[in-house]
Amino acid sequence: VVVSTHHPPAPVPAPIPAPAPAKPAAPQAEAQLPNVSVYLTKTGQVEVLPMEDYVTGVLAAEMPADFELEALKAQAIAARTFIVRRLVDGDMSGVPDRKAMVTDTVSHQAYISKEVLEKEWKAQGKSAELAKLQRAVQETRNTIMTYKGKPITASFFSTSNGHTENSEDY
Repeated sequence: VVVSTHHPPAPVPAPIPAPAPAKPAAPQAEAQLPNVSVYLTKTGQVEVLPMEDYVTGVLAAEMPADFELEALKAQAIAARTFIVRRLVDGDMSGVPDRKAMVTDTVSHQAYISKEVLEKEWKAQGKSAELAKLQRAVQETRNTIMTYKGKPITASFFSTSNGHTENSEDY
Protein backbone atom coordinates (compact mmCIF):
# COMPACT_ATOMS: atom_id res chain seq x y z
CA VAL A 1 0.00 0.00 0.00
CA VAL A 2 1.38 3.37 -0.99
CA VAL A 3 0.21 6.43 0.90
CA SER A 4 1.01 9.83 -0.48
CA THR A 5 2.14 12.34 2.11
CA HIS A 6 2.01 15.18 -0.34
CA HIS A 7 -1.38 16.67 -0.99
CA PRO A 8 -2.08 19.55 -3.30
CA PRO A 9 -2.93 22.73 -1.38
CA ALA A 10 -6.57 23.22 -0.56
CA PRO A 11 -8.24 25.81 -2.73
CA VAL A 12 -8.53 29.19 -1.10
CA PRO A 13 -12.17 30.26 -0.90
CA ALA A 14 -13.08 33.37 -2.78
CA PRO A 15 -13.74 36.35 -0.56
CA ILE A 16 -17.37 36.98 0.21
CA PRO A 17 -18.41 40.19 -1.49
CA ALA A 18 -19.54 42.97 0.78
CA PRO A 19 -23.29 43.37 0.76
CA ALA A 20 -24.69 46.31 -1.09
CA PRO A 21 -25.68 49.12 1.22
CA ALA A 22 -29.22 48.65 2.40
CA LYS A 23 -31.75 51.11 1.16
CA PRO A 24 -33.35 53.02 4.00
CA ALA A 25 -36.72 51.57 4.85
CA ALA A 26 -39.73 53.69 4.22
CA PRO A 27 -40.85 55.30 7.43
CA GLN A 28 -43.57 53.26 9.04
CA ALA A 29 -46.09 54.52 11.47
CA GLU A 30 -45.39 52.67 14.71
CA ALA A 31 -48.41 51.21 16.38
CA GLN A 32 -49.61 53.69 18.95
CA LEU A 33 -49.67 51.93 22.27
CA PRO A 34 -52.25 53.12 24.75
CA ASN A 35 -51.30 55.19 27.74
CA VAL A 36 -51.37 53.51 31.12
CA SER A 37 -53.04 55.08 34.16
CA VAL A 38 -51.56 54.10 37.51
CA TYR A 39 -53.05 54.70 40.94
CA LEU A 40 -50.21 55.92 43.19
CA THR A 41 -51.00 54.59 46.65
CA LYS A 42 -48.86 57.08 48.61
CA THR A 43 -50.51 60.17 47.13
CA GLY A 44 -53.87 58.86 45.95
CA GLN A 45 -53.16 60.45 42.56
CA VAL A 46 -53.47 58.84 39.15
CA GLU A 47 -50.48 59.10 36.83
CA VAL A 48 -51.12 58.71 33.09
CA LEU A 49 -48.10 57.93 30.97
CA PRO A 50 -46.99 56.17 27.77
CA MET A 51 -46.76 52.37 27.91
CA GLU A 52 -42.96 52.24 27.63
CA ASP A 53 -42.50 54.76 30.46
CA TYR A 54 -44.80 52.63 32.60
CA VAL A 55 -42.77 49.51 31.81
CA THR A 56 -39.59 51.37 32.82
CA GLY A 57 -41.17 52.24 36.18
CA VAL A 58 -42.21 48.63 36.71
CA LEU A 59 -38.77 47.39 35.80
CA ALA A 60 -37.20 49.83 38.28
CA ALA A 61 -39.48 48.60 41.06
CA GLU A 62 -39.41 44.89 40.29
CA MET A 63 -35.76 44.16 39.49
CA PRO A 64 -32.34 45.57 40.44
CA ALA A 65 -30.76 47.50 37.58
CA ASP A 66 -27.46 45.68 38.11
CA PHE A 67 -28.99 42.45 36.77
CA GLU A 68 -27.84 41.38 33.32
CA LEU A 69 -29.40 43.26 30.41
CA GLU A 70 -31.02 40.10 29.02
CA ALA A 71 -32.73 39.42 32.36
CA LEU A 72 -33.99 43.01 32.44
CA LYS A 73 -35.31 42.61 28.90
CA ALA A 74 -37.16 39.43 29.87
CA GLN A 75 -38.73 41.25 32.82
CA ALA A 76 -39.69 44.18 30.57
CA ILE A 77 -41.49 41.79 28.22
CA ALA A 78 -43.30 40.13 31.14
CA ALA A 79 -44.31 43.52 32.60
CA ARG A 80 -45.55 44.80 29.24
CA THR A 81 -47.46 41.58 28.63
CA PHE A 82 -49.11 41.84 32.04
CA ILE A 83 -50.50 45.33 31.40
CA VAL A 84 -51.47 44.62 27.78
CA ARG A 85 -53.43 41.57 28.94
CA ARG A 86 -55.31 43.73 31.48
CA LEU A 87 -56.04 46.31 28.78
CA VAL A 88 -57.25 43.71 26.27
CA ASP A 89 -59.49 42.09 28.88
CA GLY A 90 -60.72 45.45 30.22
CA ASP A 91 -59.63 44.24 33.66
CA MET A 92 -59.78 47.09 36.18
CA SER A 93 -60.05 44.85 39.24
CA GLY A 94 -58.29 45.85 42.44
CA VAL A 95 -58.03 49.54 41.57
CA PRO A 96 -59.61 52.02 44.04
CA ASP A 97 -59.92 54.85 41.49
CA ARG A 98 -61.93 54.20 38.31
CA LYS A 99 -59.62 56.55 36.40
CA ALA A 100 -56.72 54.11 36.84
CA MET A 101 -55.99 50.74 35.22
CA VAL A 102 -53.57 49.42 37.84
CA THR A 103 -52.02 50.32 41.18
CA ASP A 104 -48.33 50.76 41.92
CA THR A 105 -48.32 47.79 44.30
CA VAL A 106 -47.63 44.07 44.04
CA SER A 107 -51.40 43.62 43.70
CA HIS A 108 -50.68 44.40 40.06
CA GLN A 109 -47.05 45.30 39.40
CA ALA A 110 -44.79 47.29 41.68
CA TYR A 111 -44.10 50.63 40.00
CA ILE A 112 -41.88 53.66 40.65
CA SER A 113 -43.40 56.87 39.31
CA LYS A 114 -41.82 58.76 36.45
CA GLU A 115 -41.32 61.76 38.76
CA VAL A 116 -39.37 59.68 41.31
CA LEU A 117 -37.23 58.14 38.59
CA GLU A 118 -36.46 61.48 36.97
CA LYS A 119 -35.78 63.41 40.18
CA GLU A 120 -34.76 61.08 42.98
CA TRP A 121 -32.85 58.48 40.97
CA LYS A 122 -30.85 61.17 39.19
CA ALA A 123 -30.22 63.02 42.47
CA GLN A 124 -28.98 59.74 43.97
CA GLY A 125 -26.53 59.25 41.12
CA LYS A 126 -28.56 56.43 39.52
CA SER A 127 -28.64 57.88 36.00
CA ALA A 128 -26.62 54.98 34.57
CA GLU A 129 -28.98 52.45 36.19
CA LEU A 130 -32.01 54.28 34.82
CA ALA A 131 -30.43 54.38 31.36
CA LYS A 132 -29.86 50.60 31.51
CA LEU A 133 -33.51 50.01 32.40
CA GLN A 134 -34.63 52.31 29.59
CA ARG A 135 -32.36 50.42 27.18
CA ALA A 136 -33.96 47.09 28.19
CA VAL A 137 -37.41 48.57 27.61
CA GLN A 138 -36.43 50.16 24.29
CA GLU A 139 -34.81 46.97 22.98
CA THR A 140 -38.02 45.05 23.68
CA ARG A 141 -40.41 47.79 22.57
CA ASN A 142 -43.79 46.47 21.38
CA THR A 143 -42.87 42.91 22.39
CA ILE A 144 -45.29 40.81 24.43
CA MET A 145 -45.81 37.09 25.00
CA THR A 146 -48.86 35.55 23.36
CA TYR A 147 -50.60 32.23 23.06
CA LYS A 148 -52.91 31.68 20.11
CA GLY A 149 -52.69 35.39 19.32
CA LYS A 150 -53.71 36.64 22.77
CA PRO A 151 -51.48 38.08 25.50
CA ILE A 152 -50.68 35.47 28.13
CA THR A 153 -51.26 35.90 31.84
CA ALA A 154 -47.72 37.02 32.63
CA SER A 155 -47.59 36.33 36.34
CA PHE A 156 -44.18 36.51 37.96
CA PHE A 157 -42.68 36.63 41.44
CA SER A 158 -39.45 37.88 42.93
CA THR A 159 -38.43 34.92 45.05
CA SER A 160 -39.03 31.20 44.65
CA ASN A 161 -36.80 29.84 47.44
CA GLY A 162 -35.75 27.13 45.02
CA HIS A 163 -39.15 25.75 44.04
CA THR A 164 -42.60 26.72 42.86
CA GLU A 165 -46.11 25.35 43.22
CA ASN A 166 -47.81 23.47 40.41
CA SER A 167 -50.45 25.66 38.83
CA GLU A 168 -53.04 22.96 39.57
CA ASP A 169 -52.27 23.26 43.30
CA TYR A 170 -52.60 27.04 43.38
